[in-house]
Amino acid sequence: MDATEESPLTPQHSLWGEWLLDEYSSTHLRVSKRPQAFWKEMGRQALATVMALAITFALVMSVYANIWDTGWLSWPLVALFLAVAVFGLLGLVRGIRQALQGIRLEVDLAQKTLWGLVVPQGILKGFMSKVQAYDLQEVHAVVLHTHHHAGAERKSNRAMCELVVQLKNGQCLQGPDVWAPEPMHSEAQQRLFPLAKAIAHMANIPLELKDEET
Repeated sequence: MDATEESPLTPQHSLWGEWLLDEYSSTHLRVSKRPQAFWKEMGRQALATVMALAITFALVMSVYANIWDTGWLSWPLVALFLAVAVFGLLGLVRGIRQALQGIRLEVDLAQKTLWGLVVPQGILKGFMSKVQAYDLQEVHAVVLHTHHHAGAERKSNRAMCELVVQLKNGQCLQGPDVWAPEPMHSEAQQRLFPLAKAIAHMANIPLELKDEET
C-alpha cells in the first residue's frame, strides 16, 4: 500500500500498537496510550525490582554467614543490584503516575494548543515527565522515523516506525510507534502516515519522513 492510499482516520481506530485514536475531527485530534500498556510496563518494573532485591538480600546474607570467603567481592554486587532495584522502583512509580494521568498526543485548533509528553533524554529525566501543553507556534514538524536492519546480518526480523512531534527548541513529543515484518519495513511507516499527515495538516507544519538503516 502506498502512502497515498491510506485509509481514512476514524475515532477508536487502532494504530496497530499500544495507542488508540480517541477523537478526530477537523479541529481536534487526540491519540492516547492504551491502559494495558501501562500494566505491562509496571509488571516488568515490579519483577525487576523484586528480583534485584532478592539477589541483594541473598548476597548480604551470604557475606554475614561467611558462606563464601569473598565478602569483599560481594559488596560491589550488592551495590549494583540495589541500584537496579532503585531504578526499578522509580520506574514502577513512574508507571503508576502515568497510568493515572494517561499519556496522549492531542491537537486542538480552537485553543491553538498541542498536548504531549516530552521524549526523555537520559536515564533520570523520564521519571518526573508528564503531559504538558504547548502553543502550536512552538511546533516545528511531525516526524515519522523508521528503524530497520539492512543486509543479511539482521538483528531483528521486525522494523519499527515511531511518530514524534518536534518542537522548535529541539525536544520531541512522544507519539505512537508500530512494528512491521522486516521484509516489509515500509509498512510500519505506512501504518502511521495517515495520522502524521492529519497532525501536520491541522498544526500547519511540515511532515518529515526519516528512514534509518542499522
